Amino acid sequence: MYKRQEYNPLSVRDIEVGTYLDDPDSLFGIGICRMVEGPQETLTALQRMRLDGTKLNMLKMFLARRGAGIGPDETLEPFKILFVDDPLSDFRPIEFPDISQGCLIGEQMAKEDADRVSGANDYMAGFNDKIVGSNATSSGMQYLGSQANSILNSLLENIEQFMTNVYMIVLYQAIANKDLVDLSWLSEEDQTLVRSVLDMNVEDLPTKFRFSVRTTDINRTDESRKQNYMMAMQLYNQYFQSAMGIVQMLSLIHI
Repeated sequence: MYKRQEYNPLSVRDIEVGTYLDDPDSLFGIGICRMVEGPQETLTALQRMRLDGTKLNMLKMFLARRGAGIGPDETLEPFKILFVDDPLSDFRPIEFPDISQGCLIGEQMAKEDADRVSGANDYMAGFNDKIVGSNATSSGMQYLGSQANSILNSLLENIEQFMTNVYMIVLYQAIANKDLVDLSWLSEEDQTLVRSVLDMNVEDLPTKFRFSVRTTDINRTDESRKQNYMMAMQLYNQYFQSAMGIVQMLSLIHI
């Protein structure tokens, strides 16, 4: 491991850590993979158990009585006839319990745990909770969906702050190395404006500039999607009513 010491011409450190959730006891944050590590291990184990159980049920093992004429190299194929004295005791399969139903229930519970931990659930996707079933109300679904969206928005604030700091570092580097910045792809007017910024002192940036990342609010996006869906349904309803009127007119003409 090599260490190097050099002078930093910037007034800030050119290192920024982007995290999904901040961990005050560590330099690294908490991401989705770490948050759902436990449910994912449970889900993987249950899926492998279900596949192993299905394999044992499909590729069965058999018990054969000694002297029944059925050896370990006996081939089994459709419509083959095996002659034994007592079918119930001379030749029978080894039965394994069916664990597929229990594994499927466990997989669903592990998925719900992962959705609850990560903040993404069925309400955000527009689906009702399978546990609540038909007892859910529209107002209740809307409330739970808004709560989930607020959780996700709070997590996105960390990403927005991270990108804001990255853009600030880029500008610091551009001013510190303004002789290396290529502005040939800009128009003359834009080049003049950018050069006026690059001629500033690095120490003056925090007092004269403020960076912010513009993102689309997830609540507005979801609300606009619902409004577009309602408008489409109204157009389909009008089209259906007009089509039914035309059909009635045609039927009267033929009469």
